[in-house]
Amino acid sequence: MIIIEGMNLYLSLSDELYASRRFYFEPSKENELIKELSKHIVVTQITHVKSMRELDF
Repeated sequence: MIIIEGMNLYLSLSDELYASRRFYFEPSKENELIKELSKHIVVTQITHVKSMRELDF
């Protein structure tokens, strides 16, 4: 699992999705996803974790 932190995240999927600060995902193609997200946000940090449990979720 990877956590990407950035300034504002705005993605246009089937519906519009807006979030700020953190975006959580299970990557299948990590590099491609990070590259695509970088077009929409300023990535400030990428954190690799084994599970959400490490984050107290």
